[in-house]
Amino acid sequence: MRLKKNDKQIHTFTKKWVSRLLWFGCIWISWSYILASFDRVSIAEALSETVAKVIIATILGYLLKAFFETYSEKKNELREKELLNDIYEEENDDVDYEEEL
Repeated sequence: MRLKKNDKQIHTFTKKWVSRLLWFGCIWISWSYILASFDRVSIAEALSETVAKVIIATILGYLLKAFFETYSEKKNELREKELLNDIYEEENDDVDYEEEL
């Protein structure tokens, strides 16, 4: 989620850390290929496996968090709109009833 302030995009705390973890993950995976080219296959395999798990867990965690945040925000907006519509309809019903008398 990016917030706009004076036409500048500001990253949220979570997005900053997810971005950092992804960059570090890419660097670590690159190192595993470099290690593999120097015949350090066992270290490279272990490093790649660990990094892949960390990246997948980080992305899944962030995506789930973002989904549920957005879902709850939209749900609350819809509830507010429904409440406002109900209140508006009740006010108009009261006015129409008084006019008929």
